[in-house]
Amino acid sequence: PTVTTTYYVASDLSSSCHNTDTVVVFVLPQLVLNPTANPDSICNGAQTHLFSNISGGSSGNYNISWTSNIGGFTSSQNNPFASPTSTTTYYLAVTSGQCAMNDSTTVVVRPVPSATFNASPSGVCINQHTTIQFTGSTGSGFIYNWNFGNANVVSGSGGGPYDLFWTSPGSKSITVVVTDPLGCTGTSTITVTGFPDPVAAFTASPMAGCDPFTVYFNNNSTGASTYVWTFGDASANGTTQNTTHLYTSPGTYLVTLTANSSIGCQATFTSNIIVHPSPQINFSVSATDRKSTRLNSSHV
Repeated sequence: PTVTTTYYVASDLSSSCHNTDTVVVFVLPQLVLNPTANPDSICNGAQTHLFSNISGGSSGNYNISWTSNIGGFTSSQNNPFASPTSTTTYYLAVTSGQCAMNDSTTVVVRPVPSATFNASPSGVCINQHTTIQFTGSTGSGFIYNWNFGNANVVSGSGGGPYDLFWTSPGSKSITVVVTDPLGCTGTSTITVTGFPDPVAAFTASPMAGCDPFTVYFNNNSTGASTYVWTFGDASANGTTQNTTHLYTSPGTYLVTLTANSSIGCQATFTSNIIVHPSPQINFSVSATDRKSTRLNSSHV
């Protein structure tokens, strides 16, 4: 039968023995499946919603089984969610009473763009420049959204490279979000370490005198591990923490202390040393007569 039908049975065993009965054959509406996914094309890492769209059969009395060709997905829900990592076909098997039906739907998974990049160098001193070099996906239609935090950007656009620096120490986070022409996005974050500069300082005693004289330099720097002294008179540099220097010629000499931290950050401090010429005294002796002598002196 194509519709629910009642069948009648009658028996005549004799003229005095008659019997009748009926049987009803229920014909259920044809079981119809129309599985879909919304959306049916996603970026890797996104989620899709599967819909069974069942009709017919014993309405409301469905045994549902979802499976997939890869990824091991299973579900007995009517409309489950799925997160495939590659293009996947989802199979729907439904039974309702004596009716059974199978169908499938496919979800296309698009790869997300690579958003990798690096900083060179990855550790910088205050005001030292670093170069940001993008190494991920590139091409026509790609969009790059950079977040450099409080960095000073000297140059760069799009996928870079970028030249930038910071004016304060600390951990500096840089993030880029890359969007491909299909709308898939990739994100990457790196950290650049900003090192503090040392503080260079010294005192000199004395700061002025007549030639020749020795100056004692006391180093008051902090955050430094090595030092370079220049004394302004073309003599060899000093490299000790504290030092002395002998000045033998008049003049004004600019003394510079360069303090270097253990990771190479620098700071300088300068001060003038003034060397005066020493006075020169000349004298002569002249005899005016036998009983007296005159001393004539002069100084410069």
